[in-house]
Amino acid sequence: MSDLQHAQQVCIAACLADPNLHLDLVPDDFPDARLNVVWRAMERVGRDLVPLSDHLAHETGESWLTELLEISDVPSLANAVIYADAMRTATAKRRASSIAARLLTELSQGGGLDCVTRAARDLASVEQAKSERGTTIADAAQEAVDLCRSGVHAIPTGIGGIDRGTGGFHDGDLIIAAARTGIGKTALMNQFALAASKAGHPVGVISGEQCARQLGLRAIAQESTVSVAQIRNHTADWREVDETLDRLRELKFYINDTAGPSLAQVQSIARAWQREHGIKALYVDYLQRMATRTDVKPNYAIGQNAMGLKSLAVELGIPVICLAQLNRDADGSDPRLSQLKDSGSIEQEADQVYLLHAPEPDYNAAMYEVHLSLAKNRHGPVMFFPMMWHRSSMTFKEMK
Repeated sequence: MSDLQHAQQVCIAACLADPNLHLDLVPDDFPDARLNVVWRAMERVGRDLVPLSDHLAHETGESWLTELLEISDVPSLANAVIYADAMRTATAKRRASSIAARLLTELSQGGGLDCVTRAARDLASVEQAKSERGTTIADAAQEAVDLCRSGVHAIPTGIGGIDRGTGGFHDGDLIIAAARTGIGKTALMNQFALAASKAGHPVGVISGEQCARQLGLRAIAQESTVSVAQIRNHTADWREVDETLDRLRELKFYINDTAGPSLAQVQSIARAWQREHGIKALYVDYLQRMATRTDVKPNYAIGQNAMGLKSLAVELGIPVICLAQLNRDADGSDPRLSQLKDSGSIEQEADQVYLLHAPEPDYNAAMYEVHLSLAKNRHGPVMFFPMMWHRSSMTFKEMK
């Protein structure tokens, strides 16, 4: 008897012995044909041995009582929960193998990138198979409480007020950070991503506007006393630059600078990063820069991209932080949610929306005041964070 067959038998025996035992198994978890028949019958008529035997005999024309007695006479019933988990894992592997085989067949027959994209989506759904079976409200609440107590699922922003007030960025959330052009959205995103990476979380940044080298220079400035201008005009302290580079090499910080990526490309990149690097947060620069369909109105297309990013956050179980533009009405005044450019769906899909605003920017000053407001918070109150923008280091620091 194989290990998998033994596991199936143990789980059926355990359920026959304890009618209240719940192992979260489905018929697909029983590849053994006869044991599959038994499990399906148990789902229909219950776990009482005699009615179960009578039902099986009526359905198949065979006597099952002796076989059921043999199945139920299995040791190690206490390990049924462990065996059930092994069976779910085996089911996932079978499904993944089937998807891979289908992909190879389609590619050999001339299939293109759409086949790969579909296979990646199907593989991602395999990873979610257990969660799709559902749970109870008590178990969901307990899991949420345990996670919040441990803090292990929260991704820090590096800004103390935000981390204290919200706990950081949370799994499954879509977070929008919006501002007018030139206020520092990309610098804020880079600062968020660096803080998460320095805390030990692998992160991915998809930059549809700035190339990876530009983000790299910003990272050096944010992690040292050397400015981007000093590096560009060759007046930098190169020893400090090299020391900073050594620290950056220790971070699991991944960048893709595909210009104007489509939603499908963002999803594909993020899924690959999670498989290969285990990313815990995704940062996207920026929503209106993502490619959209030309046969629909821009506000609808951008709304679809926002919806897709929210679904991606839930699928991968990570926060997705996406930058967005505010429209011209936000110039010279405190911005509002209604000023998110091109689509009201952005506000609807986002779990949190941060609005960045400089009341009186002085672009020649070493620093000036900016306001960062949490204007929408699905999980709690709105908040306000007065900050200072430091031009040389391209960082935002809280005002004391």
